[in-house]
Amino acid sequence: ARSAYAPLLRLSQALGASPSASLLFPTVSYDGLLITDGPLFYRDDRVLFITHFPDEHRFRVQYRLGGATRLDSSCSEADILATLIATFRDCYGVTFTPAPAD
Repeated sequence: ARSAYAPLLRLSQALGASPSASLLFPTVSYDGLLITDGPLFYRDDRVLFITHFPDEHRFRVQYRLGGATRLDSSCSEADILATLIATFRDCYGVTFTPAPAD
C-alpha cells in the first residue's frame, strides 16, 4: 500500500539532494515543510509554507513576508517541483535545481 505521505517524503528527499540545498533552511511541521533562505527562522517573515493534502493529492504553497501572505497557490503532487522552481526564484532569488532522478 502506498503511504499517503510518500509525496511529501519524496519532496523532502529531492530538496535535500538538490545542488540548491545549501541555500535553503528547512524545518518540518505536522503536515508539511517550512523553508527560509537564511539560518534565522521567523514564522511570519521570509518563510515558505509547503503543506501536503494527501487525500486531495495536492500541495499548498504559501509565502509569508512581513507578517502577510504574499503568495498562496495550490498544485498537484506531480507539479510540486515545477512550482517550487518558480517560487524559490520569485521569493528568494534562488535557482532551485532538483537533483536528477535515479
